[in-house]
Amino acid sequence: DPAPWHPPVLGAVLAAAFATKETSYIVVAVLGLYLGFLVALELLDRRRNRPSADGGVYAALVAPGRRALLWGLAAFVFTFAVLFSVGFTDLGGIWDGAVEGLRYWMSQQPVNRGSQPWPYYLAILVGYELPILVLAGGGVVVALRRSDPARGLIVWTAFAYLVIYSWASERFPWLVVHPLVPIILLAGLGAQALWEAARRRRVPRPIFLVGAAALVAVLFAISVPVVYREPTNPRQLLVAVQTSPELLEVRERLESLYAAAPEGRPPVVVIDTSDSATWPWAWYLREWPVEWRDLAAEPAAATGADVVLSLAANVDRLPVPPGGWEVEPYEHRVWWLPAWGTGGAGDWLGWLTRRETFGDVGALDAVELRAPQGW
Repeated sequence: DPAPWHPPVLGAVLAAAFATKETSYIVVAVLGLYLGFLVALELLDRRRNRPSADGGVYAALVAPGRRALLWGLAAFVFTFAVLFSVGFTDLGGIWDGAVEGLRYWMSQQPVNRGSQPWPYYLAILVGYELPILVLAGGGVVVALRRSDPARGLIVWTAFAYLVIYSWASERFPWLVVHPLVPIILLAGLGAQALWEAARRRRVPRPIFLVGAAALVAVLFAISVPVVYREPTNPRQLLVAVQTSPELLEVRERLESLYAAAPEGRPPVVVIDTSDSATWPWAWYLREWPVEWRDLAAEPAAATGADVVLSLAANVDRLPVPPGGWEVEPYEHRVWWLPAWGTGGAGDWLGWLTRRETFGDVGALDAVELRAPQGW
């Protein structure tokens, strides 16, 4: 039952969530709309002299008492102010957290980070979670036929998260988890209903077993390759703009070069920073001395280097050692942006069944240059 200490704890936790995870704003909006809808229905029923037997959501919300609710509001305001002002050292941070953060997020919607259109998450769900969607469809039927606030909440969050994250223009593979979680809960309702139907002989057991085996087989067939065999292949929509696995071979050669160098005389390694090529070298080579240069603007910075990692577009501008360069091309980043506007049903069917891409698969080409004879 609701207790007086619940609102203060909830208020503090909610403020901490706002300060640590930006998606908390979406969660609160979705849950708040649902609870508000239930409360409005209950108040309307009261006016019609049809109150809920157990008091409903409204009764649960006010059960801790006015004083506890005020303490909850105070706990939220205090925690929010402490965290966003960094212990009251930056009072402007309170306004930033309450207003400017949301205003900035709204202003960034036209940017479309990820360069994907609104159907992106639908394509991922169909392409990688098809058995889950099939069961979730059954879960929706169950939730509508045996409606209660809990089942309604699952349906609402699945729908609302899918709509909101499809609308918000920062679309990346990892964000699909937000609508996917309630969809999985719906799939659980659907699976439970099928299991109960099989137990009661409403569905013949052989048909149930064959259907369950087929769903599991399809789930494995579409999930295993992207996780274990092709985790960096751009033809998988779960792979965003991805560092090429070829960088690992380049890293191993560099580490061997550093390890073989005389003590106190490390090799001179110059890495091109143009077009954001610093990453992931800044992490891979964090323990080694490296010269970071924008070779598009400073090609002469490659003079005297033992190894240069340059974008292919900048190689022709670089100085050449007397003995010439040993050249090893590689792809720095790879990606695939489907031709959403021109792709037809056949294109999408080819991707769904065989992961055949349509449209251009892009890459940021780079070159490893070695000067074995020095300068």
